[in-house]
Amino acid sequence: MPANPNPLAAQPVEAVAETTGLQRDMWVLDRHSAESAAACLLALRIDLHGEFDRSAALAALQRLYERHDALRATFPDVGEMRIGAPRPLRVELVDLASLPPLEREARLAERLRLAVSDPLDVRAGPLFRAELIALQPTHHVVLLKAHHIICDGWSLGTLQKEFALLYLHALGRGSAPPPAPSFAQFVRARVTEAKAREQQNAAFWSRVFDPLPPALDLPTAWPRPPRRSAVSARLDHPLDPRLIERVRRQGGAQGLTLFSMLFAAFNVVLSRICGSRDVVVGVPVAGQLRPGQHELVGLCLDFLPIRSAVDSESSFAAFAGAGRKQLLTAMRHGGYSLSELLALLKVRRDPSRLPLINVVFTSVPESRQTVPDGLDLRMRGEQLARPYEQFEVLAEVVVAGDQPRIECQYNSSLFDEMLVRGWLQSLEAVLERAADDLSVPCRELPVSVPTPATARSPARPPGDVDAAASVPRTQTELEVAALWQ
Repeated sequence: MPANPNPLAAQPVEAVAETTGLQRDMWVLDRHSAESAAACLLALRIDLHGEFDRSAALAALQRLYERHDALRATFPDVGEMRIGAPRPLRVELVDLASLPPLEREARLAERLRLAVSDPLDVRAGPLFRAELIALQPTHHVVLLKAHHIICDGWSLGTLQKEFALLYLHALGRGSAPPPAPSFAQFVRARVTEAKAREQQNAAFWSRVFDPLPPALDLPTAWPRPPRRSAVSARLDHPLDPRLIERVRRQGGAQGLTLFSMLFAAFNVVLSRICGSRDVVVGVPVAGQLRPGQHELVGLCLDFLPIRSAVDSESSFAAFAGAGRKQLLTAMRHGGYSLSELLALLKVRRDPSRLPLINVVFTSVPESRQTVPDGLDLRMRGEQLARPYEQFEVLAEVVVAGDQPRIECQYNSSLFDEMLVRGWLQSLEAVLERAADDLSVPCRELPVSVPTPATARSPARPPGDVDAAASVPRTQTELEVAALWQ
């Protein structure tokens, strides 16, 4: 039975804030369809091996919930965020240890599936949930689930690290983390900043996208359906840690960051497989990089559409350097949501694809994966693959520890695993070549494009969700929703 019952009674309001443009986009996506609502979910699985103290874990989860105001947020309307006052967190306690191994694995798989498919109520909440699952006496899983409107990838890393620190503190070892930054204050500041720089930012993005680029047309395994779907799968492609270190050293010698090198290689591959030198990729930039916000939990992203001109005669070093400058310039003009950008640019709609940006690239900073000293348990965190994703391809490079990899969410109504695996193998090959010689021209980088599978019926994969969720009702909701359709 659950610990710390949390009845859904009205929660006293601690703070109110106007939402950011990105939160408004997320709010409308959540209510647009059942698919898009599921695509708004993030879930973190933390495996703990060793002697485990359940009371300390519950205390740590309660403190985590209390110290981060984003975890107590609800959104009764598209333009309003309310922060509830702290109260007991409902933690679902699940004991699977006594079950036969096959049944235990099946029950665990079902709970993991629900974590990334069972929608959360963005209006009433709660938008953060926790489960504590016992698999064996020395193997437990902490499962954290949050709506993307209050959380991002950086935040998941912070939650994992702080859970470990608070668990140790509950055992009487070490000190608790210092007070966390306020998400409500961060949101207010971002909204004020976006309004103050609206004209400047609008002029910048209008220049970047004049003229508008053609749609990035990725080769598909099946005919593109007339209306886009969010059904998705994930393929994890391992990378040799020695390759990551070689790429880092080569780039560093030229003043290039690891991300600049990875992003340039990704753009080269996209350019070649799409047959276009004009490439637009969405890059989420963590707002937690700002001074004093490193431990902030919330949806703190700037979502930047980076437009690259891939010159086949350019050296890889020159192309990566130009990309780094583009990204740094774009970061000075953040605060625009995708729907706001589409309205500004008057992008024509195609119901079969997401307008302007259908591919996203990001990486996980190594510092977000660290485990604190003094933890007797072996701890490993993993963000769960999602069965639904708004973008056609979302590639995330995880470089932490001895298991670097590319986690690639892809639209499984368009692409199959063979096709995506070929792209990721090409990305690895480009990195290998660049690690040997940064002066190599982009045209000589080894990109092999596998032949797409024979076109067959565009039937949607089993288990696809097509039921309509709540529809927008207010004029603001209708206007924002129209931009995404």
